[in-house]
Amino acid sequence: MCAEWNAAGSLRKCQDRFMRVIHPLFDFQYHDAEDFEFSNGGFSNVRFSIRHYGDWSGLYDGEIFSQRDRDYIKRESKALVAEGVELDGFEREVSLLLIAFRILAEGNKITPIIKYRLSEDESLRSRIEETEMHIRLLDPLWQTYVLSDFPQIDRTFKTLQSAEAGSDRLKNAFYFLYRAFNSYQWIDAFMFYMGVIESLFSCDQKGPASEPVCRRTTNLLNDPDCPYEKVRDLYDVRSRIIHGRLEARTNSHANLRLTADMEVLVKRCLRLLVEMDALHHYTDQTARNTFLGTLDQRA
Repeated sequence: MCAEWNAAGSLRKCQDRFMRVIHPLFDFQYHDAEDFEFSNGGFSNVRFSIRHYGDWSGLYDGEIFSQRDRDYIKRESKALVAEGVELDGFEREVSLLLIAFRILAEGNKITPIIKYRLSEDESLRSRIEETEMHIRLLDPLWQTYVLSDFPQIDRTFKTLQSAEAGSDRLKNAFYFLYRAFNSYQWIDAFMFYMGVIESLFSCDQKGPASEPVCRRTTNLLNDPDCPYEKVRDLYDVRSRIIHGRLEARTNSHANLRLTADMEVLVKRCLRLLVEMDALHHYTDQTARNTFLGTLDQRA
């Protein structure tokens, strides 16, 4: 390890250059005093942690951030920190970690988002435009966290890392999911959520798509409150959008409700796949098809 923490909590640099990127966390309801370090599961040389920050000075200097940006950042006191000798690909892992927060949240509750990357190294600073705005669903509530919540998030993060590394289907599914979580309009979010479901449950061969996707989704959930007909109704919304039978207009209460239903559906499916340790089946086509076959057969 080329950098260690001393007793005062500061980094001691060794011969190699140690890099650190700090992401102030917005909409993050965490009030415990302790920091938390996530394990990387051996998939990366980057360390991730939740840290408390009282002083952002020296991290957002330069022309890239406006005074409004700085004032906005100074309101926050917690950050997601990525650090290591090499940070190649860390942005993707940050996205997966934020996905883990989101899929474990209750219902449609709001989870932490990032808008900026700060660093002592000016070349690592940036504004993250795609998360500058995101949809506010009806009656928004915020997920609250305590220190004991983070180990489950850590385990889910490692599961997502491991599964994505060996599966193009899951790479696409997680990309769609992140885009859905950070979309500007309901219709974008809805279609990306449906893309997640299709990536998870569609057939490899050509043929009808809606019936197997809806059947497998329903059988995985195994919930009388979410029968096949409800899943099929949501799939039909996708078809109505694609074929011009539903206008792609700005947000309305009805459309936001549809998007909220899709978010809950997708998150429940992913939570179950993580809990069942089923995502590893997607790294092999034969294993994946066998697993999907079991979903076809469930009552």
